[in-house]
Amino acid sequence: MQGWAWALSRTPLHLLWAGGEAVSVFFVLSGYVLWLQVSHADWRRWVAYYPQRLIRLYVPVFAAVVFACALVVLVPRRGDPTFSGVINGQAVPLALTDVLHSLTLLAGTNQLNPPLWSLRAEVLFSLLLPLYGLALRQRWLPWWVSFAVLVATVEAGKIVGSFSLTYLPVFGLGVLMAHHRARIQLVAQDFGARAWTLIGLTAFCLLNAAWTPWTIGSPLIVTLDVPGAALLVLFFIHCPAAVRVGTSWVAQQLGRISFSLYLLHEPVIVATALALHTNNVFHVGVIAVPAALAASVLFFLAVEAPTVVASRSVGKFVQRRLRADQTSRGQVSWSELVADGVADASHRSRHLGDPSTPEGNTPLLG
Repeated sequence: MQGWAWALSRTPLHLLWAGGEAVSVFFVLSGYVLWLQVSHADWRRWVAYYPQRLIRLYVPVFAAVVFACALVVLVPRRGDPTFSGVINGQAVPLALTDVLHSLTLLAGTNQLNPPLWSLRAEVLFSLLLPLYGLALRQRWLPWWVSFAVLVATVEAGKIVGSFSLTYLPVFGLGVLMAHHRARIQLVAQDFGARAWTLIGLTAFCLLNAAWTPWTIGSPLIVTLDVPGAALLVLFFIHCPAAVRVGTSWVAQQLGRISFSLYLLHEPVIVATALALHTNNVFHVGVIAVPAALAASVLFFLAVEAPTVVASRSVGKFVQRRLRADQTSRGQVSWSELVADGVADASHRSRHLGDPSTPEGNTPLLG
């Protein structure tokens, strides 16, 4: 391995294409934000949570699988000795079993759209979220011991080859951070520029630890990306300079389409490489990057944004029906039911399209 290939693989430049590390950040952030949304929910909100969450996740996945199938039909995936192992690894014929596995997620994913593997973990976490909350409320361990246990569980999962043990605790770090957010904020508000610089550099080094020439192959080093991901999430939540970057127009727009881009990027890259019949990263990138971005914007507008609206509507509908059932038994007044519906409709109409609000900005966690 020489030149730019070595630099991209064995230096901090690896973060330009660090898919695994990005997934760790996403898992921590998912746990953090999702727990904030439901941590003080009543039983009606919890009942509504499941249909709302599953619609939010599965409808874009279904559409992404259809998109990947269409690309396979347009650009057949045929292997070639001149292609890289990555491309040849996905040069498999379209099969119904692969499509069904990709649609269900929990049955395992395949080479039709490889990034869907992480959505399997996301679905499992979403289904098990109440158990995370139950563990938090038991207060068995101090927060820092809980943090260490979760990281150690990830390491153990990697050693024994367990999918659940490797990835589900990463969400737990986000849940734990959200649960102790007031304490963290109290400490973080006293940090100055030097402290935040050190924290940012530490997060960067931990995320990249497994890809330096001195740590390749070390099983313990591989897990350092997990605390690095947690530290990076805290950095962007509490560091004033990082908050300004994260709330900039460019960052907000990229954040809006990030889930769509994640679902579509690999089928676009593979189709581009096969169509051009080249292994040249730069030749593929010149076409695949803008194509993936354009496809993601269209996918967001046509699929993801309507899905967010629909999933929230389903959640509100379930809560209102449950409240109405209580009303019929004399447990809540009709005026409360009507007022709740009017307030919700007014809130959505005021904030729809405003990226600073949950109704206007629609990330995966919406």
